[in-house]
Formats: sequence, structure tokens, C-alpha cells
Amino acid sequence: MMMVTHGAIGALIGEQTASAGLAFILGLVSHYFLDIIPHGDDDSVETFKTESNFRKVLGAIMMDSVLGIIFLLLYFTNTTKSGVELWPVVAGIAGAVIPDLLVGFYYVNKKYFFRHNFFHLKIHDLIKVHVPFRVAFAVQIVVIILLWNFYKF
Repeated sequence: MMMVTHGAIGALIGEQTASAGLAFILGLVSHYFLDIIPHGDDDSVETFKTESNFRKVLGAIMMDSVLGIIFLLLYFTNTTKSGVELWPVVAGIAGAVIPDLLVGFYYVNKKYFFRHNFFHLKIHDLIKVHVPFRVAFAVQIVVIILLWNFYKF
């Protein structure tokens, strides 16, 4: 799942929660539940395992990062006047994206976060249905657009 999708759901969780701690935990849990759903990045996971096709993975990460920055800019521009509590939203986003950051740290230095990486990969493999990345990308963009209607601003 793209980090922007995880972050968008984390933001929504944060809006619905008055506590930053609870928003962080719910965002974290949401990440693993969402990763159970086949979402087209199984090729990227395989690429990470073999360390080949690095440009393809790097391109996907860059695209995800740009979309994430655009989402955050739009989100926080719209919430400045709405009275939404900032810290639960930030905590929800952080909890929702941290598992993928830990996977990234694992692949940078394979000494740390091995157990988390193993667990994270197992979550991805629970439902064995291949979804092409282009289809999954389009579905995730639609989900983000639909989620936009549920925000409080």
C-alpha cells in the first residue's frame, strides 16, 4: 500500500480521536490491516528481497513521496481554519506510516528490525491474489479521493 494511502487513513483516524496516543496506536494497527488487502506492491516486495530493479522501486517511492507531500499540503491548508486538533492527526499519520519506514531502515542496515520486517512481509502474504500495480494505484487514488469527503474541514 502506498504511504500516502496509509497517511490519509491515519489523518482520518487522528481527526476522529481526541488522544494523540490512541491515534498513533490506531494508525499503527490500521497499517497492518490495510496491508492484508492485496494492493499491487508484491512486485516491489520481491524486488526488495532480490535487490534487483532498484530504479523501479525508487521511482515508486519517489512518486509516493510526492503524492504524500501534496496530500499533506492540501490537508493542512484546509485544516488551519477548521479547529481540527493537530497532534492526534500528526500521531495518526505517524502511526500509519511508521511500519513502512521500519522496513526501509531494515533494508538499509539488515541488523535492525528483522522481526518487524518478517512480520510485515507475512502480513502482505496473507491473501495470495496478484493485483497489477497500475490497478492498485488507481484504486488507492480513488480511496484517497473518497476519504477526502470524510475529513472534518
